[in-house]
Amino acid sequence: MILRHLIGKILTDMGFVTKNQLEEALEQQKKIYEKDSLPEKLQRANLVAEARRATGLNSELLLGKILTEMGVLTKGQLDEALEVQQKMVEVYNSLDSDKLGIAIEIGSIVNSSLNLAEVLTLIMRHANEVTNSVASTLMLLDDETKELVFSVPTGPKADQLTDIRIPFGKGIAGWVAEHEESVLVPDVKKDPRFYQIIDKISGFETKSVLCVPIKSKTKLIGVLEVINKANGTLFTKQDSLLLSIFAHQAAMAIENARLYSELKERMGELLVNIMERKHAEESLREAHGELEKRIAERTTDLIQSNKALRTEIEERKKTEKALEKSEEQYRDLVEKLTDVFFTTDKNGVITYINPAIESLIGNTPSKVIGNHFMELIHPEDKRIVAESIRKSLFGNEEKNECRIETKFGETRWVRTSIQPIYAGKKVTGLRGMLTDITQSKIIQEHLIQSEKLAATGQLAATIAHEINSPLQAITVMLNSMKSKYKDDPEQSKNIEILKNGFDRIKTTVKNLLDLSRPADEYREPIQINQIIKATASLLNTQLKKNKIKVNLQLSPRVPEIVASPQQLGQVFMNLINNSIEALNSTSDPYKKWKSRTMEGKEIFIKTGFSKGNIIINISDNGPGIAEKDLDHIFDPFFTRKKKMGMGLGLSICYRIVEEYNGSIQAANLPDGKGVVFTIKLPVD
Repeated sequence: MILRHLIGKILTDMGFVTKNQLEEALEQQKKIYEKDSLPEKLQRANLVAEARRATGLNSELLLGKILTEMGVLTKGQLDEALEVQQKMVEVYNSLDSDKLGIAIEIGSIVNSSLNLAEVLTLIMRHANEVTNSVASTLMLLDDETKELVFSVPTGPKADQLTDIRIPFGKGIAGWVAEHEESVLVPDVKKDPRFYQIIDKISGFETKSVLCVPIKSKTKLIGVLEVINKANGTLFTKQDSLLLSIFAHQAAMAIENARLYSELKERMGELLVNIMERKHAEESLREAHGELEKRIAERTTDLIQSNKALRTEIEERKKTEKALEKSEEQYRDLVEKLTDVFFTTDKNGVITYINPAIESLIGNTPSKVIGNHFMELIHPEDKRIVAESIRKSLFGNEEKNECRIETKFGETRWVRTSIQPIYAGKKVTGLRGMLTDITQSKIIQEHLIQSEKLAATGQLAATIAHEINSPLQAITVMLNSMKSKYKDDPEQSKNIEILKNGFDRIKTTVKNLLDLSRPADEYREPIQINQIIKATASLLNTQLKKNKIKVNLQLSPRVPEIVASPQQLGQVFMNLINNSIEALNSTSDPYKKWKSRTMEGKEIFIKTGFSKGNIIINISDNGPGIAEKDLDHIFDPFFTRKKKMGMGLGLSICYRIVEEYNGSIQAANLPDGKGVVFTIKLPVD
C-alpha cells in the first residue's frame, strides 16, 4: 500500500508538479471518495462493504487524471512516473519473505493498540531486526520550533539520546526532513552533512546511515533513521524500502494517536460544557464518526495490503520450492553425464562445466571455470573452433571434430556440439557438449594403416617374386665367377662389389616378403626384458662405434608373454637402428642427412606393466621427427633418408605389433629433445 501512495511524491520529486498542485489534487480526490464511495454517516455494520467499494477506485490513475485535467501534468509525464513506481515495485518483489512477514506483524500491532510509545518502540525494534542495524532513532518534528526531537532512540546509547533536539536542516536527518527524501550514506566521514555532536554526546561511533522521511499524506511529521549494519556491510535498496514501510506504519500509529488525543480532548471539552451546549452529544458522535472513518480508511488499506502480502509470500515459497527441485534434478542429470557439458558467456569464457572434464583433461571444473574455452583447444584446431563459435553466436548450432590438450600434454580427439543461449531474442552465451572420440580415431587410423599394409603387402609380394627368381640365378653366377677369377684380385674385387649390391637387393626382397606374408613363426612364453637385453647386446659394437650410450630401465614387474622372440627382436632392432641413424643425423629432418658428432648421444629403453599391458618406451635425444611426418612414418616406403633405406622398417614393426593386438605410436619429446616410440602389448 505504501507503493500506491508514492505516486504523488514521485511526481513532485521528478519536478512534474509542485507541492501546492499536489495538495489541490489530493483534496479533489478526497471529495470524489467521499461522494462516490463512503456514506455521510458511517455505520459499523456497513464499514467493510463501503470500504471495499472505496478500494475499487485506482488512486494512481485517479490522481493522475485529476492532475491532467488541471493542466499541470501530461500523459507522458504520468507514464514516466508510473515506470519509476514499477521499478520500486520490482525492488519490493525482491524483498525477503520473512522480512515482509514482520511488516505484516507491525501492521497488526498498529491497529491493535493506541499506546503510541509501545507501538513506536516495537516498530523500531523490528526496524533494527529487518535491516540488521545496530541502532535506530525515530525523530519527530516540533511544528513550533522546527527542531527534530529524538523521540524513540534504540541501541547501545539510547538512554543518553532521548528528547535531544537538533536544528532543522542540520545533519543527515535534518537534510532528509528539509528535502523530504530518503538518503543512504555508506560512510558518514565522507559526507559533509554528518552532525558529529550527537556522537560526542552518546560516545557511539556512527559509520553508515539510512534515513527516510515520516509523512502523513503530504505533511512531514519526522524521520526514521537506522545506523551501522551489524555485520559491517552496507545498507541496500531493499533496506531502504523496508524502512520506508516502517516509516509509513509509524506515521499511521502517530496519526491514529493524534486523532485519538484530539478526540479525547474534544470529548473532555464537550463534557465540561455539556450544560452550556445543547448539541454536545451530536458533536461527539460526529467527531467519533470522523475518527472511525479515518481509521476505516487506513484499516481497509492495511487489510488489503496484508492479504496481498500473505498471498504473495505463499506463492513465492511454492515457486521457490518448485524451482529448487527442478534445478536439483537438472544439476544431478548434468553432473552425472559421461560427456562434458559446458556453458560460456558471449565472450567465450567458461561459466560452468561438469565433472566429466576431469576424466577428459585431468583438471577439475574449478580450475577450468573462468578460463576461455579456446584454451582447451589444440593450437592447430583453434581456427576451426573459433569459426564454429562465431557462427553459434549468430544463432547456428555447430558440430565439429577437433583436438584438445590435457594437463599432461596429451592430445585427445573430441566431437563438439555448440548451441546459442538466448535471453528473449538476444544471444547471451553458448552451451555445448564434448564427446571423447579418441579411441574411435585410433581404431580408424589402425584400419587405414592395416588397409595400406595389406595393399602394399600384395604389391610387395608380387614384386618380390618377380625379382627373386632372376636374383637367385645371378647370385649363383656371381659365386661361379668369383671361383673362376679367384686369382685375379681386381676381378675378384669387382665381383665382390656386385655380390654385395645383389645381397642388398636380396635383403630388400626379404623385407618385402616379410611385410606381406602372414606370421608363422613359432611362439613361446618369453620375457620381454631378456629380448631387449639380447637385442642391445647384438648392436653393442655399432653403438660403441657411434659413441652412443644405451640406458636400460627394465621393470621386474613385467610378466611373460607368448610371442615369437625373432619377431619382437626384429621390432626392437629396427627401432634401435632408427635411433642410431637419428643420433648421427643433422638436427633438421628436412635437410640432407649427414653425419654429425655430438657428445652425450643416448638411447633410453624403459619397460613397465599397467592395466594388463606391457609398456615399452624406446626414446633418444636426437633431432626428433617433423610434426607433419608423424602421421606417415608407419606407411610403407615412407622415408626422409634418401640414401639409407626404403622406408620398410617401421611398417614391419607396425605389422608385427598389430599381430599381437598391440599398438605402436611415436611422439616428439618436449622442447625438441628427441622422439619416443611407445609399444603396448596385451598380456592376454
